[in-house]
Amino acid sequence: MFVTFNVGHFAKLHGQWTAQDRSHAGIVVSSQRPIGDLLRRLLHLAETLDGDATHNRLEFLSDW
Repeated sequence: MFVTFNVGHFAKLHGQWTAQDRSHAGIVVSSQRPIGDLLRRLLHLAETLDGDATHNRLEFLSDW
């Protein structure tokens, strides 16, 4: 899984790859947040979704 603050670029890239039937390990996008909030949300996501569940998904960290 890849984590980035570059939301616009990677959301667009995810859409392009999906349209081309290309796969990826998963992308997590987020605005910049305080480190404690960022880590809490990432840990919650990692405890909830395993590697298979994140395959080809775009996740917004704000949802976690």
